[in-house]
Amino acid sequence: MPDSASFDGIVGVILARETARMPPGLAGGGPLAAAAVAVCRNNVRASYLRALEAAFPVVNRLVGAEFFRFAANEYFYAHPPRSPMVARYGDLFPAFLAEFEPAAGLAYLPDVARLEIEHLKSYHAAEADSLPPEETRLALECAPERALIALHPSARLFASRHSAFSIWAHNREAKTGSLKLRQEGEQVLVVRLERAVCFHPLAPAVFAVLESLSLGRPLGEALGRGLVANPRAASPAILFEIASLHVITNIDNIG
Repeated sequence: MPDSASFDGIVGVILARETARMPPGLAGGGPLAAAAVAVCRNNVRASYLRALEAAFPVVNRLVGAEFFRFAANEYFYAHPPRSPMVARYGDLFPAFLAEFEPAAGLAYLPDVARLEIEHLKSYHAAEADSLPPEETRLALECAPERALIALHPSARLFASRHSAFSIWAHNREAKTGSLKLRQEGEQVLVVRLERAVCFHPLAPAVFAVLESLSLGRPLGEALGRGLVANPRAASPAILFEIASLHVITNIDNIG
């Protein structure tokens, strides 16, 4: 049996490229030891690559299976797994794609990957009951400026300089035909209602208010940031839209 230092070396070899040298603890094992490490390496890599395919179906569809496997393989060696939680292995994949030279011509791709992660995080978030829309609207209208608003644990706010959500939605539903993209960026609320993850495109003012509330800022300050994002927006209209999103779980009316 190899000692702890040799074991660390074995793990390093398993996560390294095939050209890595055998650690001292197995160097004398000959071809059988090398073959065992190769089999283990391939099995470990295959399991993590399957996890990436499951986590990023739209990215896979956009670039094609062959390119995706190539990118995923490079990601495996650039960011070898450090945790047994396979489901979280793709957290750094969007950042990796942003620096991945072969994908440089697809500027929107990292944001599409980031949206897929937000989808997964929302799906696996804690359960909570949202306030009914009409109750929420009335409570918001009566709430003081210092009121603190709690958002649903599954709520994720996503913003992109590209039409990442439109691209994601078009390909998620496997639609055919051309897609007319917007020139400006997109902002989206991702939230799980019961067992379904929903996506709500947001106007800049509404997004700014929800983003501020998610950071624990009081209602008055959040509305102020919304009006900065769009000076022509009206606070009652912003509150009405937020109330319809089923995203608020509590309103703490701090006087």
